[in-house]
Amino acid sequence: MTSTVSDRHPIAPRTSFRRRLSYIAGLIGIGLTYFVLAKSGLALALIHPSASAIWPPTGFALAAIVLWGYRAWPAIFLAAMIANATAAGSIGTAISIATGNTLEALVGAALINVWSNGRDTFSTANTVAKFAVICVVLATPISATVGTTTLAIAGYAEWANSADIWLTWWLGDMISALVVTPVVVLCALSDARTFRRTALIESAAVISLAVVVGFVAFNPLFKQSQHPDPLGFLAVLPLLWAALRRGPRDTAVASLILAGFSIWGTFSGAGPFAAASLNDSLLFVLVFLISVSVPSLALSADVAMRKTIEENLHRTHTELDRRVDMRTAELAAANQTLRDEVARRAGTEKEALEQQTATSEVLRIISSSPGELQPVFRAMLENAVRICEAKVGVLFLHEHGIFNPAVTLEVLPEFGEFLSKRGPFRPGPNTTNGRLLRTKEVVHWDAGAETSMVVKLSAARTTLGVPMLKDDVLIGSIVIFRQEVRPFTDKQIALVQNFAAQAVIAIENTRLLSELRARTSELELANTAKSRFLAMASHDLRQPLHALGLFVAQLRTPLKPDESAKTIERAYGAVREMNEMFNSLLDISKLDAGVLTPKIVEFPIARLLQRIETTFGQATRDKGLRLRVMRSDAWVRSDALLLERILLNLVSNAMRYTLRGGIIVGCRRRGEMLRIEVWDSGPGIPEDQKQNIFGEFFQLPAPERDRYGGLGLGLAIVDRLRRLLGHQIELTSTVGRGSRFTILVQIAAEGISSVETVRSPDLAAFAVEDRVVLIVDDAPIVLEGTSGLLGKWGYSTVTAASDEAALIQLTERERRPDLIISDYHLANGKTGIEAIERINAAFGASIPAILISGDTAPERLRDAKDKGYILLHKPVDPMRLRAVMHQLFRDHENRRDTAMALTGSTL
Repeated sequence: MTSTVSDRHPIAPRTSFRRRLSYIAGLIGIGLTYFVLAKSGLALALIHPSASAIWPPTGFALAAIVLWGYRAWPAIFLAAMIANATAAGSIGTAISIATGNTLEALVGAALINVWSNGRDTFSTANTVAKFAVICVVLATPISATVGTTTLAIAGYAEWANSADIWLTWWLGDMISALVVTPVVVLCALSDARTFRRTALIESAAVISLAVVVGFVAFNPLFKQSQHPDPLGFLAVLPLLWAALRRGPRDTAVASLILAGFSIWGTFSGAGPFAAASLNDSLLFVLVFLISVSVPSLALSADVAMRKTIEENLHRTHTELDRRVDMRTAELAAANQTLRDEVARRAGTEKEALEQQTATSEVLRIISSSPGELQPVFRAMLENAVRICEAKVGVLFLHEHGIFNPAVTLEVLPEFGEFLSKRGPFRPGPNTTNGRLLRTKEVVHWDAGAETSMVVKLSAARTTLGVPMLKDDVLIGSIVIFRQEVRPFTDKQIALVQNFAAQAVIAIENTRLLSELRARTSELELANTAKSRFLAMASHDLRQPLHALGLFVAQLRTPLKPDESAKTIERAYGAVREMNEMFNSLLDISKLDAGVLTPKIVEFPIARLLQRIETTFGQATRDKGLRLRVMRSDAWVRSDALLLERILLNLVSNAMRYTLRGGIIVGCRRRGEMLRIEVWDSGPGIPEDQKQNIFGEFFQLPAPERDRYGGLGLGLAIVDRLRRLLGHQIELTSTVGRGSRFTILVQIAAEGISSVETVRSPDLAAFAVEDRVVLIVDDAPIVLEGTSGLLGKWGYSTVTAASDEAALIQLTERERRPDLIISDYHLANGKTGIEAIERINAAFGASIPAILISGDTAPERLRDAKDKGYILLHKPVDPMRLRAVMHQLFRDHENRRDTAMALTGSTL
């Protein structure tokens, strides 16, 4: 069977239809009830056909909106309009009067919901008072005002009679609101299923009494006494009974009955409120009804609340009594169990106290003797032997199958001498320690049947062996002997196991303390080295900086051409020295970052030796030293650049500390290894400083060394590089005579070099005309200096403080840059990597780029390497920058030529 769109969800339309049908039926019921009550009220109209002192629809309408909601207003409006249209006036006046009746009910219900607790307005005395204020002052004057004004304007009433009509209208609406609304609301909210037989009888009695009192006090059918006024006070009796005994609902019903009798008697000219004027009589009735109904409702609400509170308290007390009884029974049972437990433990209290005392004593010794095991072991053994009611005990330490007695207690002299002479031993498989080694479990056995030498010397009859385990590894044992056959109890065994665990903790604490002390010593040495470095580096870095300041000051004065050239050369030398110091720091950063990857090749060592002679020949002669480099035709297997850096650092260090004599660099063949040696005639290195000199920022405190141009990082770099390459280093030194550093490198077979000769690029080989370089830096002085330098080299430059500014300028020039030079750290937390990638994305190409940074952190080096960019550290040597630029241009041209060749071959 197929379903259509209309019947896919049949439940929702049915539910909606039922709701609409129920809503319409409710409106019809409310409208009919209102119409019937309105017609009955209009039948009693005296002053004007549209103004009645008895108007029950007001109370019903107010109750309907409070109970059913504001959606009931259409029924009230239509019923009021029809009732008024059939009474007097026109359709227009009927609509206007119906509007006033509806507004009266809506405003009254809204105020009750907002201010007087809604449906529960009769639950407390406070909300009853608010309800009375709303009915008397705020709601009922609306209908009276609208109705009276409408009649007067339409000409259906004289303006002179407007006051009497308004008063009559208001009195009728107010009496209805105060009397009818409570009855309808309270009866509607009552649950008939909760009525008991006695409650029904008492409610019937209250209603009957109200009828009797109303009949006696207000009946116009029989002659009353000459003074009928006191009879009105009889109305207090049923109202008090209902308020004190039956609650707000029966009180409201009684008030309605008495109101009906009082109004009947008043209209008939009888009763205590009969007067010459009917309006005056109705005023008296109003005062009477307000006086009896509102206070009685407030009293009944207060009494009902008190009854509810009393019932809740009664239930709470009952529940508390039940819980107290139950808890008392539980406490009695628990007390009995506790007494039984105390009685059971009374016999073992002394033993437990002794065990706790022993444990506390051991812990006290552990805390008071950190790092000392002998006092701890002895205290454990003494307490274990005493509590186990034994006399002899031995604590052994175990390692690699070998046991060594650490502490003995009360052993026989012969057995003690035997243990001393035997020393560390490997136990037999059937001995106590042998079984512990095999099973790692407690050994408890009768040793009297054994005939071994140990049993005879110790006179042991009952033996207890407890293993000392750390991560399931046996590190020792506690062995206790009894010289009579008497098994150890489970509690005694458990206590010895506890001592064994504490012994393991003590051993571990001692190990950790030793490691902590060693680490603390290392940190103290490092801190001392750092302090020494800061003191020495401050001086060493200030030396060339100070000299540079002096040279610049000289250049600002008039100088001869030769003097100016010499001063510029000296200033450049000072800059070069500072660059070397910063490069040392950079080399350490690169090694920390792990960005150096050795390229192991085979090459002749002669090339490096020639490089050393070329680099230091003139410098040693200027210092008055002799440099001798011994030739060698050996080939080695290593990283040519890194090995060259090792040798350069060793020779530079030797030249810095050597003030007289000379330096020798040579090679020796030793089997498959080549020993590259650097000799100097410097002050030598003390024996206790031979390991420290390879630490970072360490310099020997030699007052006669060359203090210009060193940070104590040269040998630290040597040590890290040789570890990276896997080379050994040896040091031989004699104080006052000099030192010899030796690097051991694997010898390779002679042949063609597998590494290209390192050459500086031919700077004239690359044309710079029409090449645009983009410079990104947030420091204006750096932009100006870099742009000026590159301009002198023939490049066209574009400078910008950010990638956004760079893109704007490049767009205006309509030209893509050939190279990007960017600072790593830019403004607003951006990085040069982000700027380069954004510019590449804008042009859809991979533009060669160089990063420049003064941040030597290892993370910066790793980031640049991961992205494939070259990172130069400030201060950058201009020739180094120029060489890198030309290398990037050459690589870019080679890749482009290769791509074009591949494209041509494909075509």
